[in-house]
Amino acid sequence: MLDFYHNEETAAVSGALYKRPYEKDADDEEQWLCAMKAAAAEALSIDVENIFLKIRKRQRVGKSNEQYTKESNGAFKMIIKENGISFSVNLSGYIDTGIFPDLRKLRKMIMAEASGKDILNLFCYTGAFSVYAAKGGARRIDSVDMSSTYLEWTKRNFHLNSMEIPPSCEHNEVRADVFKFIEQAAAFDKRPDKHFDKHFDKKQWDIIILDPPAFSNSKKMKGNSLNGVFDIKHDYQFLITKCLPLLKKDGRLFFCVNARKFNALKLNLKTGDLYNACDLYNNTKATGDFSLRRITEQIRDEDFKGKRMPECYLITK
Repeated sequence: MLDFYHNEETAAVSGALYKRPYEKDADDEEQWLCAMKAAAAEALSIDVENIFLKIRKRQRVGKSNEQYTKESNGAFKMIIKENGISFSVNLSGYIDTGIFPDLRKLRKMIMAEASGKDILNLFCYTGAFSVYAAKGGARRIDSVDMSSTYLEWTKRNFHLNSMEIPPSCEHNEVRADVFKFIEQAAAFDKRPDKHFDKHFDKKQWDIIILDPPAFSNSKKMKGNSLNGVFDIKHDYQFLITKCLPLLKKDGRLFFCVNARKFNALKLNLKTGDLYNACDLYNNTKATGDFSLRRITEQIRDEDFKGKRMPECYLITK
């Protein structure tokens, strides 16, 4: 699938292909890619230099993988608008461009709910959800990621929309391992004698956005509860149940899963399954009732009909 980006000055295409699992002649592969670029350029009436096709390698446990791998030293950057909101994208520097088009309806949904709310955006990447929430009138937003590169990108996206964001909105870019952050935030009221970072002084939020990588074994995660290796297929229960205590009464947790072969059946709609998941971890206690429903089809936009989408769930306290 190819994504089309444009503004008043230029147009470009970005696409990623999974590396083939079999040997193929490098020259044949290059010729095929060149033919695809030429066909896309002709069909869209844009320069072939503005067609960016990248190779995405399948992630495996035991290999060193980052969620958003740097592809090259080049940088084809442009400013785009989505629903009237500006974002900086980089079509050549990384496998992913800085914004995920398939989640645009979810971003709009969160903007509609954000007014006066405290919002926690975990694995914030370049802050697209946070910018939408800010424009929607959120009271406070905490954007958490362990990459200084992406937090700077988040700051840049906020700057692009500064005239549209209410001055009363407080935004914090928090550089931290998400797993350590949520555990410290949950433990704050239990350890009043300990000094906590200023970002951990708010134990609960109205809305939590949880859009984690499918897999990560970054060296920056060493020493966390998962021993530095996160695999969404195995660890999603751990992640969700650590977030549940951070929700205020009537709070909402938006959980996205962008992974092949994710066993969605384990996320049963019965409330009891959430309690059972909590009981798996001694340090996580959830109180009150939680409801869980799948909202994948509600966030599917017109151009993604019939195509693979991230699974999305809404957990309400």
